[in-house]
Amino acid sequence: MALTKDPQVKTGVQHQQETGTGILTHALATGATCSAAYCLAYLFPLFALDFRHGFLWPMVSLGLAAWLQYRFPAHRAIIVFCLIMSTCALALFGLWRSGLSDGHVLGGVLPFLDGGSYFHDTLNYLAKGHFSFQSSRRPIFTAYLTSLYVLLGQDYRLTLLVMVLVAGLSIFFAARSVGKTCGGWAELGMAFVLLLFYRAFVGTALTENIGLALGAVAFACIWDANATAARRLHYWGLFFLALGLNARAGAFFILPALALWAGARYRDNAKYSIRTFAMCILAISAAFAINYLLLVRVGTPAAGFSNFALVLYGLLTGGDWTTFFTHNPQLLTIPESEAIKIAYATSLKLITDDPGRLVRGMLRAWREMYVGGYFGSYTFVWVHSVDLTPNILRFMSIAAISGLLNFGLVSCLSLLSLPKHRARTTASALVLASFAGIFLSVPFAPPWDAVLLRAYAATIPFQVMVPVFGLSLLSGQMQNAAHGTGSPGGEGRAWLLGLGITLLCLAPALYIARGNPTDTLRTAAAYETGNSIGLNLQHAVSVTVGQDSQFFDPTTVSLDAYRGTQRLAGESFQKTLGPKLAEDLAACTAGSKLWMTIDQGLDRNLYLVSGQGFVQPQGLFGLALLDERVSSHPWRVLHLRRNQIFQQTTE
Repeated sequence: MALTKDPQVKTGVQHQQETGTGILTHALATGATCSAAYCLAYLFPLFALDFRHGFLWPMVSLGLAAWLQYRFPAHRAIIVFCLIMSTCALALFGLWRSGLSDGHVLGGVLPFLDGGSYFHDTLNYLAKGHFSFQSSRRPIFTAYLTSLYVLLGQDYRLTLLVMVLVAGLSIFFAARSVGKTCGGWAELGMAFVLLLFYRAFVGTALTENIGLALGAVAFACIWDANATAARRLHYWGLFFLALGLNARAGAFFILPALALWAGARYRDNAKYSIRTFAMCILAISAAFAINYLLLVRVGTPAAGFSNFALVLYGLLTGGDWTTFFTHNPQLLTIPESEAIKIAYATSLKLITDDPGRLVRGMLRAWREMYVGGYFGSYTFVWVHSVDLTPNILRFMSIAAISGLLNFGLVSCLSLLSLPKHRARTTASALVLASFAGIFLSVPFAPPWDAVLLRAYAATIPFQVMVPVFGLSLLSGQMQNAAHGTGSPGGEGRAWLLGLGITLLCLAPALYIARGNPTDTLRTAAAYETGNSIGLNLQHAVSVTVGQDSQFFDPTTVSLDAYRGTQRLAGESFQKTLGPKLAEDLAACTAGSKLWMTIDQGLDRNLYLVSGQGFVQPQGLFGLALLDERVSSHPWRVLHLRRNQIFQQTTE
């Protein structure tokens, strides 16, 4: 059967001409978009922040990109690239300039909660050469963060910027792989929905940064491999996907699903290729081996995937991952590794006593994911950690958008079954296999344990591809992709990006840092009286609240924007951080400075507020807390004043 040529689907030389502007052009575009985004964020911080939390301006940018693509179809690659990079940059610089505090960051930049723990272990690794139990649950991301932090001169802001650019580039590769076979509109749609997912994690030290980056690279490799029958590229894709799932645990069943699909797709003249399937399993195993190597070399082996026990208990009891400790508060006082063993034993007993618990839990997870629940499959399109709109309008928007996209998913599945020849094509089978893997994984990565679908960061490109694929079939732009005969060529550099990320993750395991024993973050004498603490602010992350700031000064936030975002955070902010912390942060005035450092002696993070006139000493120094004792709470804000410096030493 002859294929109808799609004017938007280029082949060989045509595609090379369309995207042949090359690496230099994309590098220049990155610099231009980041510079423009920085200027806009400096002048209009809340406008830039809307690209992270709102919906109006992202939709306007999508409309502009669609119009430009319609007017200049030959330049659609650079248009999509600029859309991705400008959105990421505006979200990041808007966050920095506004000084927003929420469940992930304080003052727009200081890592908090999970992010604070990962950055804590980055500094811990540099001082002691190992990760804590908590970071050992996600050793790949902690290793990635540590490598970037060291390579970039221990500049935390620059580390965040590079992580965002890497994630943006991976989104571009995923979108381009779709565009080469499905047309320009599918490419634009893929990029935009992935941006809606990722923007909530821009500027944070969270595992979603590497999970999405590796997942998008994996998707690009696997989709391109199908279009060009390049099985080795498929092996690379599975390796990156498995690595991403180890970094950000989620829909693991997609791995065997894609391995089984590959055996049928790359079978040569046989009915099924066992060799291809075995190579896929080997690629997946290599990623798990890297995760284990990190655990053995710099982490705690018993911590790997330990929180699954808590997830399973919540699934069986109708709760979430916090339910186990709610039911057993006495276990909070024992080592976490022991509590995890008890959680596994308790969950196994619940299943043995009543197997129906597992079935009911699985049905609850699928209902929540696919039948319009609050944590449904596309609710990430609206970032609701900040009350930028009234609650009722916010929830209506989430429900409406989620419902529309779920309808697209169901429509796509219907299209894949009609007519029969379409259902048998390799691209259709790939979409169905990936969807089946995600569907089977939902009960074991339940959406109520993953606000904004965080647990699906590595597989979100495969999930988004389902409605995109259906729309491409409807629009008639799916000729080449539907039959697995897409054009070769294109960027072909996605696997290189994935390889670079992999090497960064491996670095801490290959070279174990040996910290200087004298470089401690406290003095023993300071704790003898119980009312003082020793700190080292030389490696601390800080942000200054200022009435005005110099143009090229990303360390200062606008006072007006800072006060505005504290008000916008409202109830959700106070619920997450606690009223005392919210009060301390809201009380900052011009000249105040926020700090985040670690107290290695008590193995916790410390967040500090210094008033106007506080001069930062160099090196190791002590601070006497004259008005209050050191709190045992790990997120306590301590107020620093000039007369509190009682000791200063040079190391």
